[in-house]
Amino acid sequence: MIMEVPLSARAVTCGVAAALAVLSLSACTNAHPAARRPAATRPDATGGPLAIGVAPGTRAKPASCQSPPRRSDQFHARRVTAGWRKVTPDSPSGFFSQGNVSADGSLLTVQDPGGIGEVRRLTGDTLEPVPTPWPGKSLGLAAGGERLWVLTGAGQQKYGLGSRQAGTWYGGPLTPASGGADVDGRGPWVMAGDRTMRWDGRAWRQAPLPDFGASLTGTARAPWVVLDEDARAPLAQWTGRAWRLVRVPGVKGKWVQLSAVAPTRPGEFWALGMVTWDEDDAELEPLARSRLLALRWKAGRWSCLFGPTDEEGNARFTDAVHDGRGGLWAVTHDGELWHLTDGRWTRERPREARHVMNPDMVREEITELAASEDGRHVYALGRAVWRLGR
Repeated sequence: MIMEVPLSARAVTCGVAAALAVLSLSACTNAHPAARRPAATRPDATGGPLAIGVAPGTRAKPASCQSPPRRSDQFHARRVTAGWRKVTPDSPSGFFSQGNVSADGSLLTVQDPGGIGEVRRLTGDTLEPVPTPWPGKSLGLAAGGERLWVLTGAGQQKYGLGSRQAGTWYGGPLTPASGGADVDGRGPWVMAGDRTMRWDGRAWRQAPLPDFGASLTGTARAPWVVLDEDARAPLAQWTGRAWRLVRVPGVKGKWVQLSAVAPTRPGEFWALGMVTWDEDDAELEPLARSRLLALRWKAGRWSCLFGPTDEEGNARFTDAVHDGRGGLWAVTHDGELWHLTDGRWTRERPREARHVMNPDMVREEITELAASEDGRHVYALGRAVWRLGR
């Protein structure tokens, strides 16, 4: 059996610091079962570092943004008729997530019925299972060319990274030294803790993050990482050679929390999320408040857009992707799909999308988005899958 050397968030297990994730024989791979594969199949080549260190961070220009009056809505989003079509039935108990879209428009996603993630491929209107040989919950997907990588969790803080090419599976453990480290995948990128790796077509290349990551966002060509809430800055950007911290303007008396970054035009990016704060009620008990926030980065400077205050404290953008035409799509906390095009915002709710209740909270039917690298194919994922009609 051929196994992958463990990936560590702080250091690589057994001291192999240069090989962040190598598909080769190792005595350190007993933490996660490996898949059998034919002896004739060669393992992935051992790759060197993509970047040894991190790039200098950026300063936020301006350093802060002024929050407008609480009822002010700077988006002025116009309601339009939905251009989305539901292409799968509702998932019986969980949600679709972790979408990766190929150039031909097919979607790879994790369906989570009953708390066990299962990989699915959607081609046209046909949803098919993609069996994986590892036990446990599928946590994330990454796809590059004909390759598919599946991040799995077998419980007790054990993770695996499985790879499939030409229908053959092989793999081994993915072992962050910190059990609480987040793992994620997007395109040819995989993130675990404060490390990333990228498949360059022949081998894995590693690059350290300036802090612990929470999720991968952006595109394969222009990737970003939303960093952990305790990080020194909310974002990290790939410069083409290394990751660098990106600071954003602060908002006096409020916390800025970002969920996603969408590249739009050359040198232009949008970071979306919310600002949140507490206000005391008549009995001096804190009540959460929030408002939608979109930050536009152009030529090294930020500009800020705020939505009206949500007195329940739920308002936020939860995900965003580029539309391939200089704009972006975003989804909000209440499952609405927003579109930015030619400087104007619109909002729509696809047919058959509704509020979904569970015993603990209200979860919207749509929770995240996925787009192909060229932006021609866009999906909305949640209780079901919707496809955008052009």
